[in-house]
Amino acid sequence: MDDSKTLDVECFKAEDLRPELRGCLLDLLEDNMKTQYEESGSEGWSREEKELEMFSRDSRQIILRDGEELIAFSHFRFDMDYDVDVVYCYEIQINNNYHRKGIGRFLVSVLEALVRTFNLTKLVLTVFDSNAREHVTSTSSGRALNKGTLQLRRSKLIENKLST
Repeated sequence: MDDSKTLDVECFKAEDLRPELRGCLLDLLEDNMKTQYEESGSEGWSREEKELEMFSRDSRQIILRDGEELIAFSHFRFDMDYDVDVVYCYEIQINNNYHRKGIGRFLVSVLEALVRTFNLTKLVLTVFDSNAREHVTSTSSGRALNKGTLQLRRSKLIENKLST
């Protein structure tokens, strides 16, 4: 991707997504994560379960596109987590051709802006242990980790509060 490229950013309620766009989101998720789910042992991969989760009534999607090409998306919900109001990020998925270009960091910054805009307590992300180190490295320069508004939750739901 050219550093000067402009991407379209859209936010949708899951119910407002066209069926073909839903399919593209699921395809990207499956391409990126199926093997990790299968290797996780306890969780396994189920496209049907992910579809129900991603497109439930409370789900939202932030989608980045270049024209019709899907570049990345984030699946999140406004939720309560241990009696705390949060933006809970279930997925950040990026097309393999666009890794290491700051897109993940950008999506986290949009989610952080939602936390601030709606005066919520924090942003919670769920990541596989195999991705945790890379995620912390890629976001550690961000404001959220320093202010304690970002909580990293591992795939087995072991809490790892990064700062207070």
